[in-house]
Amino acid sequence: MVACAPLAAPVLYRRRQPEKTTLYQAVAEHLPAFLASADEAGRSVPKFVRRELEGFLDCGIVEKGAVRARCPTCGFDRLIAFSCKSRSGLCASCGARRMVDVAAHLCQHVIPDVPVRQWVITVP
Repeated sequence: MVACAPLAAPVLYRRRQPEKTTLYQAVAEHLPAFLASADEAGRSVPKFVRRELEGFLDCGIVEKGAVRARCPTCGFDRLIAFSCKSRSGLCASCGARRMVDVAAHLCQHVIPDVPVRQWVITVP
């Protein structure tokens, strides 16, 4: 078991607050009306789109699901909200995490094995 190193000053954890972003507020405000109007028009929204949008609204919200992480040595604990792990690109947090993972994979495993002068990743 690894012991925690003593900190000179307490580290302050600041939870990401997705509910304060403009995109989150717009989706939360207009999603129910959008889904209802699509159903009324007989053109229901595909299940995967509905799932992505609802998952986006749950991403990073402690009340929607979290895990408590606790240090067995010092007893410090905190709640860490679950993420949606979306692949759609709608969730900026999950998209950034995925982008970092792909870049690390390319830099550590792909690019060193082939002769490359320059590489570019483009996103549509």
